[in-house]
Amino acid sequence: ATTLCSGSSTTLTGGGATTYVWTGGVINGIGFIPTSTNTYTVTGTDGNSCSATATTTVNVNSTPMVTANASSTTLCSGSSTTLTGSGATSYVWSGGVTNGIGFNPTSTNTYTVTGTNASSCSNTATITINVNSSPTVTVNASATTVCSGSSVTLTGSGATTYVWSGGIINGIGFIPTSTNTYTVTGTDGNN
Repeated sequence: ATTLCSGSSTTLTGGGATTYVWTGGVINGIGFIPTSTNTYTVTGTDGNSCSATATTTVNVNSTPMVTANASSTTLCSGSSTTLTGSGATSYVWSGGVTNGIGFNPTSTNTYTVTGTNASSCSNTATITINVNSSPTVTVNASATTVCSGSSVTLTGSGATTYVWSGGIINGIGFIPTSTNTYTVTGTDGNN
């Protein structure tokens, strides 16, 4: 008996005779792709027109339908994503990725997962992770030293939107009550 995964090819070859005729449309010595488990019979005939038969079984195990999944397919550099395979029993990823463990990709890349089922049949799937560069945010202040009661305006640049610590609104003047450090987070709209 022969065991193979669906979609794989096998070749049946008779021996001990001169000519061979197989059941199931199989041609002796020519590869074919069986679609299901089946028993094939060969009739071998020698030069004296004497014939005999033999049988063999080809077991066809199913190939898994593997899919590649990501917690996020578009992210900013320095951010993490987790890749997981489904449809099989065990998974091996390209690029040094471990199934179900988060990692920080440094650039846009396509990852391939090979999933194997309990019958040792495998299949692959791919997924692309897009990595956008983070913006370089700078801080602009109308003044960094002011007298008590004076107004100052803080403005971020290098991104699209800005969120300031301390309740500050980007580009709107305010009167600080004491010396303080303010942090701005700029977002560029690329996730």
